[in-house]
Amino acid sequence: MPRTYRMKARAESVEETRRKVLESARQAILDGPSPVITMGDVARRAGVARSTLYSTYGSLGGLVGAVMVDAQMRGGFDRVLALFNLADAAEAMRRALPEGARMYATDYELARRVRVLARLEPTVMEGEVIGEEMRAGGMRYQAGRLAEQGKLRPGVTAEHAARLLWLLTDSETFAGLHTTWGMDADEIGEFIVEVASTSLLRD
Repeated sequence: MPRTYRMKARAESVEETRRKVLESARQAILDGPSPVITMGDVARRAGVARSTLYSTYGSLGGLVGAVMVDAQMRGGFDRVLALFNLADAAEAMRRALPEGARMYATDYELARRVRVLARLEPTVMEGEVIGEEMRAGGMRYQAGRLAEQGKLRPGVTAEHAARLLWLLTDSETFAGLHTTWGMDADEIGEFIVEVASTSLLRD
């Protein structure tokens, strides 16, 4: 058997195992009236050893984090990122925020349950904190672009803009608007763009 064929077959096997593990973890989170997930249950569902999960993901928090990254990628994170990097920072903000709301909507129940898990599992909470810090960094980058291009209203600093963008793109903000105010993803997208534009951008 040629070496390149063996390498390809091995890579395909690794990818298949990864997909099985992530889907098994996803279903474990979604099954039942409340979210419960253990490495042992996921290993059993995926047909792999627990040691494989620990060597690949490090901890339960690492596994849940991988599930959420996978969900975001399937929900269109690449489109959100591309829009946020449009040359005109104000246009980028107006177009990326609604796309981000639609991304949250694609796996709303999964995200809701992971937030519940984070309150119960310290390692999951650690992953949530890291994710929030990364999102804060992204909002600081976007706010910096708005400031550099002279798009911000007089008196609005880049740090203030970053904080507001961070608040508007929080999954808890999406959840509150969806559950309390009965808004769908498109309505939420329009609303947060209106708030961001009115509060941050020059007329």
